[in-house]
Amino acid sequence: MCVVKDGLGVPSKRLVYNGLLVGVDYPQDSTYLKAARKPGHDWPLGADECRNHIVLFDRDGWMRKLAEAVAENDRTDFTEAIRFAALVMTESLAAVCNADLKHDQMDLRTRAFYMAWDTARVVFLLNESTCSQLAGSGSDCSNAQSSPVISRGSSKLSEGSLNPLRVN
Repeated sequence: MCVVKDGLGVPSKRLVYNGLLVGVDYPQDSTYLKAARKPGHDWPLGADECRNHIVLFDRDGWMRKLAEAVAENDRTDFTEAIRFAALVMTESLAAVCNADLKHDQMDLRTRAFYMAWDTARVVFLLNESTCSQLAGSGSDCSNAQSSPVISRGSSKLSEGSLNPLRVN
């Protein structure tokens, strides 16, 4: 990826380098920074791109602007993004149920895939929200074992993470 100044439109390119397909995108400066500040339902995935990079050239300290935008986003309340992601997950569940009622195995597999992806988004956002809260309190996110969600770097669910329905 190569971030370009506003007003400069450069189309994406796909190149082959040593037999490896390499895609180069050219997002505009303000558009990329705006996306880095906005907590959308895909933010945990987008955050990875904003936080992990190999800088080949940094004119005028642009990476510092990006770090400030990401830090601003980390202080944001993720409640609305979590609510939206949970709604989408619920809609995906309904689509799975409909596919099952139709006895359409292909549709069922497709809908189940999207439901799993939507569920992962909810977990990612809950992790991001919890880790942001812990970071604000001076705690380390890697020690978030009391968190109601899956801790980063852990495959175990912590106590109280699931609220099973009780059937009498």
